Amino acid sequence: MSNSVVFHKLKNQSIFRQEFMNMQDDNRIVFGKGRFTNLAVLYAPNGTGKTSMVNVLNEKNSNSDCSYEVKYRKITYTNENNTLFYVIQDHRNRNIIKVKESDYIIGDNIQREYMLKEEIDKSLDELVNNVIYKGLRDYGYSAKSNLQFEVFNNQKLADMCKILIPASRKNFSCKELMEFILLLEKLDVPEHEEEKLLYLKDNYTDKNSILYRLLQLEGKSIATDRRVIVIGRNNEAIHLVKRYFDSKVCVVCDNVDYHPEEIITKKSSENKEILDNMDSTSRDVLEKIIQVIDENKDPFKVKKILLMFLQEGDSGQLENLIDEVKQYVRTNEAIVQNYLHDIFEKHNLKNKIEDYNSLNKEPPQITEEDLLFVKEFVKNAIGREINLVRDNDNIRLTIDNRNLYNSNFDDLHLSTGEQNFISLTFEFLKARNRSEEIIVLDDPISSFDSIYKNKIAFSIIKFLQAKNVIVLTHNTDLIRLLEHQLNNSFTLYLLNNFDGARNGFVSVNNKEKEILLGIDKFLNLLRNRDEIVINNEKLFLISLIPFMRGYANLIGDNATYRHLSKVMHGYEYSRINITKIYNKLFCKNGEGNGRIEDMYYVSVKDILQLNINDNFIVDNTKYPLLNKTLYHSVCYLFLRLKVERCLTRQFKIRTKGRKLLLTNILNESLVDDKVFDEREKMIIRLAKAKLASKKTLLNEFNHFEGNLSIFQPAIDISDDILNNEILEINEILVSVQNLKTMVC
Repeated sequence: MSNSVVFHKLKNQSIFRQEFMNMQDDNRIVFGKGRFTNLAVLYAPNGTGKTSMVNVLNEKNSNSDCSYEVKYRKITYTNENNTLFYVIQDHRNRNIIKVKESDYIIGDNIQREYMLKEEIDKSLDELVNNVIYKGLRDYGYSAKSNLQFEVFNNQKLADMCKILIPASRKNFSCKELMEFILLLEKLDVPEHEEEKLLYLKDNYTDKNSILYRLLQLEGKSIATDRRVIVIGRNNEAIHLVKRYFDSKVCVVCDNVDYHPEEIITKKSSENKEILDNMDSTSRDVLEKIIQVIDENKDPFKVKKILLMFLQEGDSGQLENLIDEVKQYVRTNEAIVQNYLHDIFEKHNLKNKIEDYNSLNKEPPQITEEDLLFVKEFVKNAIGREINLVRDNDNIRLTIDNRNLYNSNFDDLHLSTGEQNFISLTFEFLKARNRSEEIIVLDDPISSFDSIYKNKIAFSIIKFLQAKNVIVLTHNTDLIRLLEHQLNNSFTLYLLNNFDGARNGFVSVNNKEKEILLGIDKFLNLLRNRDEIVINNEKLFLISLIPFMRGYANLIGDNATYRHLSKVMHGYEYSRINITKIYNKLFCKNGEGNGRIEDMYYVSVKDILQLNINDNFIVDNTKYPLLNKTLYHSVCYLFLRLKVERCLTRQFKIRTKGRKLLLTNILNESLVDDKVFDEREKMIIRLAKAKLASKKTLLNEFNHFEGNLSIFQPAIDISDDILNNEILEINEILVSVQNLKTMVC
């Protein structure tokens, strides 16, 4: 099954039974194919580990005590790489909407605006941090102090290059860069020699650079001195002598009368005399430019041109040289500008920024249907309106001109129900934008009253379209509301986690889901015997006694209600024809294929003599949940009758003419303290406390007054827990019956 998730492991300390450590059966959750939402519902009674399962699926770290392993679309996911589940829980009394508006608002122009801004920011971040600086460095701009920036024609380009260099990036502004990108045009690059461009990159960076010093000569008065050529020759001679200093003869003329020290001293003195008589500018040109140039690596011929200028005073060639260097600075500037232009164009940034700016100028409006639903609901429910307000480049959600997110709901004067509804629906809006493919909801309506419950069910379907959704709940009301909205388009499972039970995610088939969620479907099943195989008719009829009484009360059949009450209290002794009652209630005019022919008469005494270990009442293959429900109903009725009969007899409670519930009987079980000694009083108090706490004895599980959910008891308690309660109740009754003061 392609649209399903298979669980192999589910662990939360020791909460889950052993079967969950290596799940083999009942481990697949298939998502129903709804018109809007792919939904699976896990019904999880209190105590089965619902919240623990949610906590496990929300785990995002390595944790040996809290872990899971699932397979989804052929990929295995664990809590260590939790990219599959997004969990919404703890929505009760949430008093603040966190994060930012873009997590919730994704409609129309606002969606486009947020998307563009996110794309722009992401591209700029990637380019600035990982791409642009490398290019600038390749073109010789590795520091903002690079002096070429001073002679750029485009000072905006120079300023932006400085900002984009890492050491200056603390002043980086996305907005400023976006404005720069809009102004950036591609330039024609003049013809040039690559060797000169490379030389420029290496020799025009700071104030000691050769080409920088060269350009500082522009417009300066420089004295000429023909003897400057002598300095050059002397330097060459000194270099040659030093190189062959140990030679016995001159390496140039083979003169044996050779004294290298004298030659070096003479040449150096001659150079000093010439330099001392030169003006400071000329001397700097000679010492700081000419003498440091390697003539083998001088593509601009700087050394040759400067020497000629100092000797002959011809400024024409010097001016041409300065102009040429400037032109190469412009060339490099154009290349850098085109480099940036091409990078930004490759990422379509100019068009995106133009689109973003256009949207940014428009006043924000709520136009998306889902957010409009929240807006209209809040307006209709509490007379207040949610709006969007632009604050510089940001969009804010407001209610009464106050920020809706990161604000305390108390400051917004919202009731608890309003707080929870707004908070939860905004969580749904956020969830649908998440990258995780499966949304997990933990009992989303448990903290809401009836006015909100149907809206929450609608919101789940409406907001989480195109998502796979797992809803965990112990509330059958939510399941019915989802059924009303989706019409049999979701799957239903029981989360079982009990000793001795069929543990895992037990699928509820469509037939049983229908009768679980619709009283009309259950009534139709009772009216049509062709749909169900009854293994034990008498037990079947007894199991339906509480339901039949509730139904008779609902349709106003008071006589039937009174008759059935005779077998629902342990202090009664009448015998009634339950076949006749069944046929009257469920077979029109007593006829139809649902009619039961054999007559069964029962009293409280008959019921208490039943073998309640017979748990195959109807076809367990086709209707396993219904069979379990009917068996539980028999057990609940049996236990209540047994407890009521024992207590009314043991404590001589007056029952004639009275309608006593078990609660009344428990309250009257200790009426005269003087009758019992202290030990017996303690036994009675303990017995009363234990009996009052048993699920099987609660009114909602036995009488169905105003609640015809026949399945609720069976899905709220496991067979194992039921058997334990039977044993415990029997032990309690034995302790009461053994009191010496009175005998049952």
